[in-house]
Amino acid sequence: MIDVEPLLNTIFDIMDREFHNPYIVMNKYDEVPYKLPSDLDMSITPEDFSRLDKVMTAVARGVRLAIVQKIWHGYQKCAYLFSPIEPTGRFRLQLDFFTDFSVKGTPALISYRDIQQNTRRYGRFTIPSYRMEYVFLLMRRIFKDDFDAEHLVPIQEAVKGDKNGCFSYLESYFGSEIATRVNRYVEQNDIAQLQEMRVELWKSLQRLSRNSSRGMYKIRFRITEFCRYWYRVKYPVGYCVALLSPDGGGKSSVFEKIEDTCWGSFHGITKMYFRPHLLRNPGMLNPIHPVPESADNPDPHGKKPNGLLKSLIRYFYYNIDYLLGYNLLVRKKCIQKQLVVFDRYYYDYFVDLKRYRYSFPSWIPHAFAWSIPTPDLILVLEGTPDVLYKRKKELPLDEIKRQTKAYHSIAQKYDNAVIINVDEPLEKVVKNVTREILLRKAQRTAKGMKNDLDDDGIPS
Repeated sequence: MIDVEPLLNTIFDIMDREFHNPYIVMNKYDEVPYKLPSDLDMSITPEDFSRLDKVMTAVARGVRLAIVQKIWHGYQKCAYLFSPIEPTGRFRLQLDFFTDFSVKGTPALISYRDIQQNTRRYGRFTIPSYRMEYVFLLMRRIFKDDFDAEHLVPIQEAVKGDKNGCFSYLESYFGSEIATRVNRYVEQNDIAQLQEMRVELWKSLQRLSRNSSRGMYKIRFRITEFCRYWYRVKYPVGYCVALLSPDGGGKSSVFEKIEDTCWGSFHGITKMYFRPHLLRNPGMLNPIHPVPESADNPDPHGKKPNGLLKSLIRYFYYNIDYLLGYNLLVRKKCIQKQLVVFDRYYYDYFVDLKRYRYSFPSWIPHAFAWSIPTPDLILVLEGTPDVLYKRKKELPLDEIKRQTKAYHSIAQKYDNAVIINVDEPLEKVVKNVTREILLRKAQRTAKGMKNDLDDDGIPS
């Protein structure tokens, strides 16, 4: 278990030393360093933004955490996710940085100069002045369209600190008529009226953005947004993992555990069985007797294989699902910063055609393997056949022995495949699986940041 207070204090000490100008903590400054926030928003100058990779590298070294994600959110807007390579439970540390306050497609709502000039001190932190905080928080609620009692509390707290300053400062952004109504509804705690004004307020923000992002600023913004979209599609920050093993390897148990250990390093974790399932089960295409796909298979070799023609049709149908589903569904989830975990994958064909009731020669899946998208990481959960058989006796021991050798051959064939020993206790297996996922994700992130890593994923 990580001690949060010294961890965060060390991070802030390093940022105090490395940044050339003050970093403005825009939210949750009343929680840190005693509580680990899910994310922390900070405004910095363009000069410091250009040095962010260097500063975050120093942070990672100083606290011995890996940078598992660097997420380019927008124009001069970037987030870094840190994690130990072997977390024992849920851990999330995300640091978000921006210069001018912008939201999606709407740049330059508040300039970094205005933010830097409107600050106050809170403990060790530089934070927005009451009037800047008031405007900033209101703009966030307008963009996110989530005016509610909980989100209104910090807005009203800012008003308590400087009512006249907050109300007059809002006018400089929205004009007198709109600002007067918003101020009144905030003071009266009238969430319904604020929500009713949301469309009008959003249009005002868009006008404000157009007026403050003209000329070269707008050109740079558009170019940067195009480059960002292209980069996010070409190099998704999410990750795809395939878990392979004979029955008894514990794939489902491992997935349940890594939902916690990998939770903080991704924005969601999705489990898929065998294929992406963009296309429906072929049995569901029968209009007279639709047959849903079974969620489990308690007797893998108990059913008679299909005929050759039916086997080939279903095989190529699934291949289309792999090709389209991976590029349209799996890749989309990776672009959305998710971890996608397959319980079995196409490579199962190399081991056990009988499980899938195919009656064609074993060379066919090998011949078409080139057309199947390759996951980022293949984890082969390998154990002693006798141990696997005791855990799950759905297949004979001799078959488990044969499959164990076959999966081992797959691990030797693919450069991105790793063998995990599942004879160990489940906690140790989960630790090793998590380490492989986060370490390789950190290595990919480090490549983009031009960093070298030690064996624990820490910049060296």
